[in-house]
Amino acid sequence: KPATPEKHIGHVQEKPATPEVPATDEAGGETDPWEGFIAFVRKKKPLLASSLEHGHPLRVSATQLEIGFPAASFQLSRLQDPETMTALKGLAKAYFRAETGIRLVSLTEGQKDIPATLLEKKSLEEAGRLSLVKQAAASHPMVAAALEIFGGEIADISETDETDIE
Repeated sequence: KPATPEKHIGHVQEKPATPEVPATDEAGGETDPWEGFIAFVRKKKPLLASSLEHGHPLRVSATQLEIGFPAASFQLSRLQDPETMTALKGLAKAYFRAETGIRLVSLTEGQKDIPATLLEKKSLEEAGRLSLVKQAAASHPMVAAALEIFGGEIADISETDETDIE
């Protein structure tokens, strides 16, 4: 008697409508899908990644990437090149593990509620980090003691590499 296929009655596990976006970075930590995609592109095509860093991630999913750039910007015109678009679609498919549509949007000045570019996010993070470094240095007990002893004030605070200190 030939084997009959099993029939499953009850709950059927459906495949999600959109595949999961890789959600971890190389160190195993959580990452933003846009940042993760740019990091992935940087490994394969660094020049393309540098253009994407200027883009505003308007919509990022496994099935759709919508990226905004200032109207008439170099990055927008570069990414609109058919060869570049083909490469970008291939990289998106490899990263998101799905057919990913890509839409480039020309942004006009004054548009509101636009997500920050990766470069803008990095700049804000760096400014915040430097502010914390300056606060920590200015409030350090030895700095406070030196200011009191010499009656001076802090003119500028700069970071040094550990290799600078010997």
